[in-house]
Amino acid sequence: MLEMFVASAWVCAAAYGFWYVFRAKEYVPLSQEEVFILWNVHKKDTKCNSEKLHQIKRKNAIVGFECDCGYKYYSRRRITQKPVNHFEHGHELEELTCQ
Repeated sequence: MLEMFVASAWVCAAAYGFWYVFRAKEYVPLSQEEVFILWNVHKKDTKCNSEKLHQIKRKNAIVGFECDCGYKYYSRRRITQKPVNHFEHGHELEELTCQ
């Protein structure tokens, strides 16, 4: 009886560990400019004719958008992933200019 309880506890712990590492996600805040760019990419890719964009917020931060056509985009990453900081190692992003 005790062996069965211990085995089921290990199975539950392994399942939770697998879920936590590979499936659990958190929302990543987006700026208004990023939302607008992502919406324009959606419109071009799907030839969407919508003229309105609805921001999706969680905890007073913009985490995605909903288009009038019904498309929804959420910015999420796995809990185990660390955020990328492009300025961390002294590398600066160069501005793109049209010539």
